[in-house]
Amino acid sequence: YERAEKMVENYERIFNDLQYDNIDYAQTFFGQAQLYFLKSIVYRLMIIKSTGAVYKSTEDPRGVSQLIAVDYMGKEIGECTKEEAHRSVAPILHKAFSIFLYNGNKLLIQKRSLKKKHSGGLWANTCCSHPLVGQGIEDTMIERLDMEMGITYEKNKLNRAGQFVYFLDCGGCAEYEYDEIYVGEYKGNVLVNREEVHEWKWIDMNELEEDMRENPHMYAGWFITAFYIAREKIMKP
Repeated sequence: YERAEKMVENYERIFNDLQYDNIDYAQTFFGQAQLYFLKSIVYRLMIIKSTGAVYKSTEDPRGVSQLIAVDYMGKEIGECTKEEAHRSVAPILHKAFSIFLYNGNKLLIQKRSLKKKHSGGLWANTCCSHPLVGQGIEDTMIERLDMEMGITYEKNKLNRAGQFVYFLDCGGCAEYEYDEIYVGEYKGNVLVNREEVHEWKWIDMNELEEDMRENPHMYAGWFITAFYIAREKIMKP
């Protein structure tokens, strides 16, 4: 308790120093990300301070799919609801996955539905979502491929390419994810769910890279980093 209390004081001081004494930096993208990071740390420490425990959802989990809260190394430290994970203030770092299906030098990408809460109308990878508490990530990925893209994919055929942590202010909500990247070869049909996907296409990776340089605003915030991780794995399996 005493250690958590002291750490809360220290991080609140760092937060105030950054927000009020280094205003120019605080207004940059990286400054904003650091502010949210500090808020998140303070929030977590206050939970530990008051309960002595790691994350546990404050909402009734019955009928609610729980996400997996993790630390910066991807270690599971508790659970949270989707709302807790994506709130604009002090979102909880949680595990996610991004899938890239390829055929030769082409990637299957989707333009997110305009109905999405954030990043609607932006291009992204084949599909992405969150593994759920009590459900293996492989099962969740196969389920999401079928639900979003109408793709029936075999288990154990997706290969892990890497991971990264990112924060994205989406205006009214936030993405704060430990994103695991998976790749897999696919040559079959696609039948998208229009509630999830506005448009889709196969695109040559070199053409895609050139377009990302010229039109980065047309792509979801996590996509560009995830693309390079996926491409490296595809080119050097």
